Parts: sequence; C-alpha cells; structure tokens
Amino acid sequence: MMFSNLEVALLVAWLDGNDLAARDIAAMLDPYVIYKLPKKYLQSITPFPDIDEFNCIVEIISEKVKLELARHPKLNRNISSN
Repeated sequence: MMFSNLEVALLVAWLDGNDLAARDIAAMLDPYVIYKLPKKYLQSITPFPDIDEFNCIVEIISEKVKLELARHPKLNRNISSN
C-alpha cells in the first residue's frame, strides 16, 4: 500500500500532536483522502503492535479525522461572503 508524502506527513503530525501542521497539511488533501486514511494506515500495519498500543493509535486517528474534516476548507466555505 502506497502513501503520498502528504498522507505520511498528516499521519506523523497527528501522532506527534502537532495540530497546526496537521491543519495545514489536511487543507492540501482532498477530504475523501482524509476520510479514508485511517483504514488505509491501519491495514498497512504489519505485524500488529501490542493491542493497547493499536487501540491508542485507532483512538487518536479517529478523533483527528473528525477534527480535520470539521475544519477542512472545502467542506466549510463561508457561504455568506458577498
């Protein structure tokens, strides 16, 4: 499974807790790519780490995807700008 440089950078920013970098990187990706990234990443982990570590990664990435999609510029345009 291949990842783009931006996908890797976004995953690293999420796991490092770098919210500002994550926001900037996510803005460069299509929202659908962000939505599908957790599944793609989790399926690529072999062999699976310790179950507690794996659950922690799942929790972090799930929350970060929700956050990025909620603030993504393509999904949250200011409609009332005239």
